[in-house]
Amino acid sequence: MKKGESALTIVFSLIFLAIVITIFYIMFILSSSGKAEFEITQVGIADMNINLMNYLRTPVNDKSMHDLIVDSYYKDKYEDLEKNTEDIFNKVYDNDRCPFWRIYGKIEDEKFFDYESEFDARKYTLSASPHNFFRLFNDDIIIPRSSSIDMVMPENKKAKITLIEGCINE
Repeated sequence: MKKGESALTIVFSLIFLAIVITIFYIMFILSSSGKAEFEITQVGIADMNINLMNYLRTPVNDKSMHDLIVDSYYKDKYEDLEKNTEDIFNKVYDNDRCPFWRIYGKIEDEKFFDYESEFDARKYTLSASPHNFFRLFNDDIIIPRSSSIDMVMPENKKAKITLIEGCINE
């Protein structure tokens, strides 16, 4: 091999390598342009108790909702609990973005209170999803999320308070 052929072979090899790298780069850009972008749009499972904990800590007449739940249970009078619960949740959840909420309490698998929004299920149809999501006629999906918290009542009774939220996945 002559000296000129060796240098010429190296130059052509570098040009060929640059062309191959450019082709692979263009193919990579073209293949990634149609991919979906993922965005976190809902609260994680571990953080969902924040709404429930904030509900229990909400002050009402020099007490908290937690205290009102305990008092209502032992006095067997739930009018104040119902009124305050509806006031709190109707302010937090709007009917357009989060039309459904339900909160209930159980002691030894027996419900002692159960309140929910004025959710009209006739506006919605069930989708074919295995997760039993509600589907709006405009194809927005309402995703129900549930969170629970255990509460120790006097006399060492254990109460379980559960909040179910139904918000539109945007």
